[in-house]
Amino acid sequence: MQSFIKPISTRWIFFSMALLGFTVEANDTASDARIVTAGGSITEIVYALGAEEQLVAVDTSSLYPVRAMSLPKVGYYRQLNTEGVLSMNPSHVIAASGAGPQAVLSQIESTGVDITIIDQPKTVKGIQELISAIAAIVGKDVEAKLLNEQIEDRVTLLTSSRQSNGEKVVFLMSAGDTGLVAAGDNTIPQLIMELLDVNNPFQSLEGFKPVSVEALLAADPSVILIPEYQVNGRTKESICESNELRFWAKEHGCQLFFVDSLSFLGLTPRLPNALADTLAILEDAER
Repeated sequence: MQSFIKPISTRWIFFSMALLGFTVEANDTASDARIVTAGGSITEIVYALGAEEQLVAVDTSSLYPVRAMSLPKVGYYRQLNTEGVLSMNPSHVIAASGAGPQAVLSQIESTGVDITIIDQPKTVKGIQELISAIAAIVGKDVEAKLLNEQIEDRVTLLTSSRQSNGEKVVFLMSAGDTGLVAAGDNTIPQLIMELLDVNNPFQSLEGFKPVSVEALLAADPSVILIPEYQVNGRTKESICESNELRFWAKEHGCQLFFVDSLSFLGLTPRLPNALADTLAILEDAER
């Protein structure tokens, strides 16, 4: 059993690695599956595998691809509603770790619905294993093999010839007058920086942690990345003028860039896109 698959009770979906890939024991087959996904990365993978016809509903964090937003919603994955999920008559719920509340999951499971809770990976191998695990549920093993090969090839292409210039880059989950929250180790931004041989001054932190203005100035990053959802109608210039960033911006000329929230905060098949976007930002910052 892979570490990123977490059972919540005795009624469960069991995964095992076989010579030809993942095998799965389940109460339903892919042809008659009615799947609810709770977690944007999971929904995106289902679409990337070409299994979207099995989806009957998604959670509100499922924003990509755009057509996923037209499906019925069952609430935010951390605040699921029993009646909302069961009204979709699902055969299977695939949810990201942290989904809940636990009481709701137990109620859903007690009706005979299979539930799979999946940890969010933080490595390239992890996203490939996650894709294979979801493929086992939706019956898309061949598609998963091809998708994983494409991801590996693109990651290798983007990183193998990368020449580090000693850039220091900080990813801020939150920036501006509401305070600063930086990405440290065991995060997707840190993975992206490692793959591109970029220095994250806050790597010693675990996960996402608040940092002070003084700590940011001491870190002295040449580039700051911010997820797009933080924009809220603001321009990068207005963010750079905030009390938290104005001294840094005065030194570095507001080298602040917005990045796709989903691909920088959740590991998805678009990891190569996030790498390419970061490379483009670094090139732009050097001009």
